[in-house]
Amino acid sequence: MSETNTVVSNPLLAEIERLRAENASLKAEVKAVQASGPRVTMKVSDKGGLSVYGLGRFPVTLYKGQWEKLLGMTDEIKRFMADNASKLANKEDETEEARKARVEAYSKEAAARQAQVNAAKATVQGTPVQAVPPTIRRAETA
Repeated sequence: MSETNTVVSNPLLAEIERLRAENASLKAEVKAVQASGPRVTMKVSDKGGLSVYGLGRFPVTLYKGQWEKLLGMTDEIKRFMADNASKLANKEDETEEARKARVEAYSKEAAARQAQVNAAKATVQGTPVQAVPPTIRRAETA
């Protein structure tokens, strides 16, 4: 009887070893894919647009003509990115401190532009005012 169990268990043990090896191979493949970053995939949306998945949290979906226009602007986009490299974030390798510094610099620029716009509006309306943020002006008039 022990001879029958040995015959039965040998093929089972062989199958278990084969499955273990296959499992290890698949785990290594998954790790390699995960290490290379998110996979970018495409599909046609229900409304006929081309959706690109894997670039961020949400897909990027444009219609054929929009993609053609965007792809035709490749050189212009690359030039713009080069000209504005210090303002652009690289999500993959940006540290939290670098992100905060970039956001703060952008916020200061935006506040300065808004102050210039407010001053220009006030001048056009006939009342020149200092370039003061609107929250301070409201407090002064209250």
